Amino acid sequence: MSANRENLAIGVYAPLLGGFYFGELIGQIRQSCVIKGHELTVIDTQGFGSYNLEFATHGFDIVILLRNAVHPDFVKRLQAAGKTVVSVAFDYFPLKVPVVGCDNEQAAKLACEYLYERGHRNLTFVGELGQFDIRKRYEAFCEFCETHNIALGEEHIFSVKDSLFSGGQQAAVKLVKSSNRSSGIICGSCLTAVGFIRKLKYLKPDLIDGVEVVSFDAFSVIPFAANSVTTVDQNLHLIAYSAVSIAETVHAGGSAPSSTFVQPKLIEKESDLMQSESGYLATSVELDAFYDANYMKSLMVNMHEWPREIAVSKLTDLMMLEPLFVDYLQVAIFSKLVKNSSGDEKLKILRVLFANYNSGQSEGLLGASVGLARFNSVVQTEEGQDFSRVIHIPIYNQERIVAIFSVFGEEPASGTRASFMGLCGYLNSIADALLQELRETDKQPGRQEIAAPPEQALEEGTVVWERRELTSTWDDTALAMLGLHTELERSIYRHMDITDRVEPGESSQLRSQLQAVKSVGERLYIRLRHKDKSYSMFELRCHADPEAQQVQFKLSHWAGDV
Repeated sequence: MSANRENLAIGVYAPLLGGFYFGELIGQIRQSCVIKGHELTVIDTQGFGSYNLEFATHGFDIVILLRNAVHPDFVKRLQAAGKTVVSVAFDYFPLKVPVVGCDNEQAAKLACEYLYERGHRNLTFVGELGQFDIRKRYEAFCEFCETHNIALGEEHIFSVKDSLFSGGQQAAVKLVKSSNRSSGIICGSCLTAVGFIRKLKYLKPDLIDGVEVVSFDAFSVIPFAANSVTTVDQNLHLIAYSAVSIAETVHAGGSAPSSTFVQPKLIEKESDLMQSESGYLATSVELDAFYDANYMKSLMVNMHEWPREIAVSKLTDLMMLEPLFVDYLQVAIFSKLVKNSSGDEKLKILRVLFANYNSGQSEGLLGASVGLARFNSVVQTEEGQDFSRVIHIPIYNQERIVAIFSVFGEEPASGTRASFMGLCGYLNSIADALLQELRETDKQPGRQEIAAPPEQALEEGTVVWERRELTSTWDDTALAMLGLHTELERSIYRHMDITDRVEPGESSQLRSQLQAVKSVGERLYIRLRHKDKSYSMFELRCHADPEAQQVQFKLSHWAGDV
């Protein structure tokens, strides 16, 4: 895309474009791109692990993936095409993709040490334990409790359904109904902590006075909604900066470690940063917009009505938003995914809109069928502009992409207001309304769920490894062989990596052995950590076609240890 090869073209794929976590990461990456002069395209995959469309990739030099925003097959194609790929907070093993993330073990240690030093000896952990980051924090919490002889039973673990306010509210209800009277509570995420504290204050205000809460993630909701919380900040701005820097290094021919961990920091509730309600905005790249009351009111006052009107007009009225988002809305395009007579997928451009229309501008694009990978390049060539800011939002119908809504913009104009997060909220609302126009012609059955493995005989467990999805499933017998018997433990460890319980330093060797398995019946011998911290030798026997996407292993004790 970029004519000046010192300025790179970067594509960012995210499961959603807003929110405290993804919104802040994207904002910080955008800031780095502005400073360094890189072009940026952001693609909303609207989910985890499924996006697999080779759209707009032709001009990318670098691709940054936020969590598992895309399917592993898509990552393979990006690498095969020579793109530099870096992942944030997700390991695409066995693909060699550098991973950047927070040091979750150190983060949990900071939280535990803070409470311990303040005299708390009865601790409880609250979190959505199925999430990888939160599970790692939970495991470090358990290690700390064991090391410091702190009592830890199931009554001290509250597994909640999500990492939102509702998860915290659910935990508060459980606590009130239980006999647990821990004085120190660690919440696996910020929003969980806010929901927990506010619900507990409502249900049993006398109980909250004796409780001290530490949460992970320093989100801006804390100072005004729960300023009694000490937080452990992931340093999302450093994670974003590291992702861009590592990608630049690799693209220039340098090397990068397989994993880079950013160190967290503790923000005590008594600190100046916590006491200042504006302090948490220090890492935000939209301060000018936030501090302009007229602009923020203008964004919020019609967030429901305007997207509906724009969708009803079939995008004709889209550019009514241009005054609010000057930097992003020079050109907008709505394209439908179609197949030609040869069965190849292309995008047919149905609508083209301009903030400042000049006669003849749209004739080269309107009605054109464009190859997926070259979409950005075609638009830029046709319009004669080197757009530096691009946003693509796929529109799904029953889990199948049927259309794409795109906006193109340039570098920020001096003195203008243009909130990226505000724009993404509007665009997604418009895209949802537009979907109603497509439902009748783009229907496809939903995906089939993979059947759970059958129950196995005692002392022979089953571990199913999904090569494409990069997930593992352990049956109850396999988990029990590692000392994990309770429903809580099963819910936490059901999908742990096959390498999750090997001895330190042996993960890479096992991963290589797994990749080398070529025949049914082939055996691997590994030492796995039991719940009681001992290590035992186990046998992994390939039980199904090792070349298949779903590889099944039988887990049994090695005869020497039985």
